Amino acid sequence: MRETYIISGLRSPIGKAKKGCFRFTRPDDLASQVIKKLVETTPGLKGEMVEDLIVGNAVPEAEQGMQMGRYISLLSLPKEVPGFVVNRYCGSGLEAIHLAFSKVQSGYADCIIAGGTESMSMVPFLGYKTSPNYNLSKTSPDYYLNMGLTAEKLAKKYNITREESDQFSFNSHKKAIEAIKKGGSTIRDFKNVSGAKGNFQKDFKVYQRDGLNCKRFKCIGIIKKKIISNRSTFFCNTCQK
Repeated sequence: MRETYIISGLRSPIGKAKKGCFRFTRPDDLASQVIKKLVETTPGLKGEMVEDLIVGNAVPEAEQGMQMGRYISLLSLPKEVPGFVVNRYCGSGLEAIHLAFSKVQSGYADCIIAGGTESMSMVPFLGYKTSPNYNLSKTSPDYYLNMGLTAEKLAKKYNITREESDQFSFNSHKKAIEAIKKGGSTIRDFKNVSGAKGNFQKDFKVYQRDGLNCKRFKCIGIIKKKIISNRSTFFCNTCQK
Protein backbone atom coordinates (compact mmCIF):
# COMPACT_ATOMS: atom_id res chain seq x y z
CA MET A 1 0.00 0.00 0.00
CA ARG A 2 1.20 3.50 -0.83
CA GLU A 3 1.54 6.43 1.54
CA THR A 4 -1.59 8.56 1.06
CA TYR A 5 -2.22 12.11 2.22
CA ILE A 6 -4.98 14.70 2.41
CA ILE A 7 -3.12 17.75 1.13
CA SER A 8 -5.82 20.41 1.37
CA GLY A 9 -9.40 21.02 2.43
CA LEU A 10 -12.04 23.69 1.95
CA ARG A 11 -15.71 24.09 2.77
CA SER A 12 -18.61 26.47 2.37
CA PRO A 13 -20.33 28.13 5.31
CA ILE A 14 -23.53 26.51 6.61
CA GLY A 15 -26.86 28.32 6.49
CA LYS A 16 -30.17 27.51 8.15
CA ALA A 17 -32.49 25.37 6.04
CA LYS A 18 -35.52 27.62 5.58
CA LYS A 19 -34.22 31.15 6.13
CA GLY A 20 -30.44 30.90 5.70
CA CYS A 21 -28.05 32.48 3.24
CA PHE A 22 -28.06 29.51 0.84
CA ARG A 23 -31.78 28.68 0.77
CA PHE A 24 -31.97 29.56 -2.94
CA THR A 25 -28.56 28.14 -3.90
CA ARG A 26 -28.30 24.84 -5.76
CA PRO A 27 -26.01 22.30 -4.04
CA ASP A 28 -24.11 21.60 -7.29
CA ASP A 29 -23.38 25.34 -7.64
CA LEU A 30 -22.27 25.48 -4.02
CA ALA A 31 -19.92 22.52 -4.42
CA SER A 32 -18.46 23.76 -7.70
CA GLN A 33 -17.53 27.10 -6.13
CA VAL A 34 -15.68 25.32 -3.32
CA ILE A 35 -13.82 23.01 -5.72
CA LYS A 36 -12.74 25.90 -7.96
CA LYS A 37 -11.35 27.71 -4.92
CA LEU A 38 -9.69 24.52 -3.66
CA VAL A 39 -7.82 24.03 -6.94
CA GLU A 40 -6.91 27.72 -7.08
CA THR A 41 -5.47 27.85 -3.56
CA THR A 42 -3.68 24.48 -3.40
CA PRO A 43 -0.02 24.94 -4.47
CA GLY A 44 0.94 22.81 -7.46
CA LEU A 45 -2.57 21.49 -8.09
CA LYS A 46 -4.17 21.85 -11.52
CA GLY A 47 -7.64 20.76 -12.54
CA GLU A 48 -6.36 18.32 -15.15
CA MET A 49 -4.41 16.46 -12.43
CA VAL A 50 -7.64 15.36 -10.77
CA GLU A 51 -8.55 11.81 -11.82
CA ASP A 52 -11.96 11.54 -10.19
CA LEU A 53 -14.51 13.48 -8.14
CA ILE A 54 -16.48 11.63 -5.46
CA VAL A 55 -19.51 13.40 -3.96
CA GLY A 56 -21.55 12.24 -0.98
CA ASN A 57 -25.28 13.00 -0.78
CA ALA A 58 -27.99 11.49 1.43
CA VAL A 59 -31.08 12.46 -0.63
CA PRO A 60 -30.05 12.36 -4.30
CA GLU A 61 -33.09 13.82 -6.06
CA ALA A 62 -34.39 17.09 -7.53
CA GLU A 63 -31.63 19.76 -7.60
CA GLN A 64 -29.17 17.23 -6.14
CA GLY A 65 -30.37 14.20 -8.09
CA MET A 66 -29.34 12.24 -11.18
CA GLN A 67 -25.53 12.04 -11.57
CA MET A 68 -24.73 15.15 -9.55
CA GLY A 69 -21.07 14.17 -9.15
CA ARG A 70 -20.58 14.41 -12.89
CA TYR A 71 -22.50 17.68 -13.05
CA ILE A 72 -20.25 19.20 -10.39
CA SER A 73 -17.11 18.06 -12.21
CA LEU A 74 -18.39 19.76 -15.39
CA LEU A 75 -19.06 22.97 -13.43
CA SER A 76 -15.69 23.10 -11.68
CA LEU A 77 -13.05 20.94 -13.42
CA PRO A 78 -11.93 20.07 -16.97
CA LYS A 79 -14.64 18.06 -18.76
CA GLU A 80 -12.33 15.03 -18.92
CA VAL A 81 -12.57 14.61 -15.12
CA PRO A 82 -15.31 12.08 -14.21
CA GLY A 83 -17.44 12.17 -11.09
CA PHE A 84 -19.94 10.03 -9.18
CA VAL A 85 -22.22 10.10 -6.14
CA VAL A 86 -22.25 7.87 -3.03
CA ASN A 87 -24.96 7.61 -0.41
CA ARG A 88 -24.43 6.44 3.16
CA TYR A 89 -26.98 8.80 4.65
CA CYS A 90 -25.35 11.25 7.09
CA GLY A 91 -21.95 9.62 6.55
CA SER A 92 -21.99 10.15 2.77
CA GLY A 93 -19.35 12.88 2.64
CA LEU A 94 -17.00 10.92 4.91
CA GLU A 95 -17.57 7.78 2.87
CA ALA A 96 -16.59 9.71 -0.27
CA ILE A 97 -13.30 10.66 1.40
CA HIS A 98 -12.71 7.07 2.56
CA LEU A 99 -13.25 5.80 -0.99
CA ALA A 100 -10.88 8.39 -2.42
CA PHE A 101 -8.24 7.49 0.17
CA SER A 102 -8.57 3.77 -0.61
CA LYS A 103 -8.31 4.30 -4.37
CA VAL A 104 -5.15 6.38 -4.02
CA GLN A 105 -3.62 4.06 -1.43
CA SER A 106 -4.19 1.01 -3.65
CA GLY A 107 -2.62 2.72 -6.69
CA TYR A 108 -5.87 3.02 -8.62
CA ALA A 109 -5.47 6.82 -8.76
CA ASP A 110 -3.01 9.53 -7.75
CA CYS A 111 -5.25 12.57 -7.17
CA ILE A 112 -8.94 12.62 -6.22
CA ILE A 113 -11.21 15.33 -4.86
CA ALA A 114 -13.87 14.03 -2.45
CA GLY A 115 -16.50 15.45 -0.12
CA GLY A 116 -20.22 16.06 0.10
CA THR A 117 -22.88 18.59 -0.78
CA GLU A 118 -26.56 18.85 0.07
CA SER A 119 -29.40 21.35 0.36
CA MET A 120 -32.03 20.83 3.05
CA SER A 121 -33.70 24.01 1.80
CA MET A 122 -34.52 22.71 -1.68
CA VAL A 123 -35.11 19.02 -0.94
CA PRO A 124 -37.34 17.77 1.93
CA PHE A 125 -35.75 15.76 4.73
CA LEU A 126 -36.85 12.38 3.31
CA GLY A 127 -37.22 13.49 -0.30
CA TYR A 128 -40.32 14.15 -2.37
CA LYS A 129 -41.47 10.53 -2.52
CA THR A 130 -40.45 8.30 0.38
CA SER A 131 -41.43 4.71 -0.39
CA PRO A 132 -39.32 2.17 1.52
CA ASN A 133 -39.84 -1.55 1.01
CA TYR A 134 -42.65 -2.79 3.27
CA ASN A 135 -40.76 -5.97 4.14
CA LEU A 136 -38.03 -3.94 5.85
CA SER A 137 -40.42 -2.95 8.63
CA LYS A 138 -41.29 -6.61 9.19
CA THR A 139 -37.83 -8.16 9.04
CA SER A 140 -35.60 -5.32 10.28
CA PRO A 141 -37.75 -2.69 12.02
CA ASP A 142 -34.76 -1.06 13.70
CA TYR A 143 -32.40 -1.06 10.72
CA TYR A 144 -32.44 2.74 10.58
CA LEU A 145 -32.21 5.21 13.45
CA ASN A 146 -32.27 8.99 13.20
CA MET A 147 -29.14 10.86 14.25
CA GLY A 148 -30.52 11.69 17.69
CA LEU A 149 -31.15 8.05 18.63
CA THR A 150 -27.86 7.02 17.00
CA ALA A 151 -26.02 9.56 19.17
CA GLU A 152 -27.75 8.22 22.28
CA LYS A 153 -26.73 4.65 21.48
CA LEU A 154 -23.11 5.74 20.91
CA ALA A 155 -23.15 7.74 24.14
CA LYS A 156 -24.33 4.67 26.02
CA LYS A 157 -21.79 2.38 24.32
CA TYR A 158 -18.82 4.68 24.92
CA ASN A 159 -19.98 6.17 28.25
CA ILE A 160 -20.26 9.76 26.97
CA THR A 161 -21.97 11.94 29.58
CA ARG A 162 -24.31 14.87 29.02
CA GLU A 163 -21.65 17.19 30.47
CA GLU A 164 -19.07 15.91 27.96
CA SER A 165 -21.52 16.43 25.09
CA ASP A 166 -22.25 19.98 26.24
CA GLN A 167 -18.56 20.79 26.57
CA PHE A 168 -17.79 19.31 23.14
CA SER A 169 -20.53 21.45 21.58
CA PHE A 170 -19.24 24.58 23.29
CA ASN A 171 -15.65 23.87 22.21
CA SER A 172 -16.81 23.30 18.63
CA HIS A 173 -18.38 26.76 18.49
CA LYS A 174 -15.31 28.26 20.12
CA LYS A 175 -13.02 26.69 17.49
CA ALA A 176 -15.30 27.86 14.68
CA ILE A 177 -15.23 31.46 15.91
CA GLU A 178 -11.45 31.39 16.25
CA ALA A 179 -11.13 29.94 12.73
CA ILE A 180 -13.33 32.72 11.34
CA LYS A 181 -11.13 35.34 13.00
CA LYS A 182 -8.02 33.78 11.46
CA GLY A 183 -9.52 33.39 7.99
CA GLY A 184 -10.00 29.64 8.38
CA SER A 185 -10.57 27.18 5.54
CA THR A 186 -14.05 28.37 4.63
CA ILE A 187 -14.82 29.95 1.27
CA ARG A 188 -16.55 33.35 1.62
CA ASP A 189 -16.98 34.74 -1.89
CA PHE A 190 -19.47 33.16 -4.28
CA LYS A 191 -19.64 34.21 -7.94
CA ASN A 192 -22.47 33.80 -10.47
CA VAL A 193 -24.52 31.50 -8.24
CA SER A 194 -27.85 30.64 -9.84
CA GLY A 195 -31.24 30.23 -8.18
CA ALA A 196 -33.01 26.90 -7.79
CA LYS A 197 -34.51 27.12 -11.29
CA GLY A 198 -31.68 29.11 -12.85
CA ASN A 199 -33.92 32.17 -12.90
CA PHE A 200 -31.26 34.53 -11.51
CA GLN A 201 -27.54 34.80 -10.91
CA LYS A 202 -25.74 36.81 -8.27
CA ASP A 203 -22.46 37.31 -6.44
CA PHE A 204 -22.44 37.43 -2.65
CA LYS A 205 -20.19 37.22 0.38
CA VAL A 206 -20.83 35.22 3.56
CA TYR A 207 -19.27 36.64 6.71
CA GLN A 208 -20.23 34.09 9.37
CA ARG A 209 -22.15 30.85 9.73
CA ASP A 210 -25.80 31.40 10.62
CA GLY A 211 -26.46 30.86 14.31
CA LEU A 212 -22.83 30.67 15.44
CA ASN A 213 -22.76 31.68 19.09
CA CYS A 214 -20.31 31.11 21.91
CA LYS A 215 -22.85 32.14 24.59
CA ARG A 216 -24.77 28.89 24.17
CA PHE A 217 -22.97 27.15 27.03
CA LYS A 218 -24.94 29.35 29.43
CA CYS A 219 -28.12 28.36 27.62
CA ILE A 220 -27.19 24.68 27.91
CA GLY A 221 -26.71 24.99 31.67
CA ILE A 222 -30.07 26.75 32.18
CA ILE A 223 -31.97 24.19 30.15
CA LYS A 224 -30.35 21.33 31.99
CA LYS A 225 -31.58 22.73 35.33
CA LYS A 226 -35.13 23.11 34.06
CA ILE A 227 -35.46 19.78 32.27
CA ILE A 228 -34.83 16.41 33.86
CA SER A 229 -33.27 14.16 31.23
CA ASN A 230 -31.02 11.14 31.15
CA ARG A 231 -30.06 11.88 27.56
CA SER A 232 -26.53 12.75 26.51
CA THR A 233 -27.64 14.78 23.49
CA PHE A 234 -30.03 17.70 23.51
CA PHE A 235 -31.01 20.42 21.06
CA CYS A 236 -28.59 22.93 22.60
CA ASN A 237 -25.59 20.70 21.96
CA THR A 238 -26.65 19.21 18.62
CA CYS A 239 -28.33 21.83 16.41
CA GLN A 240 -28.74 25.55 15.76
CA LYS A 241 -32.37 25.94 16.83
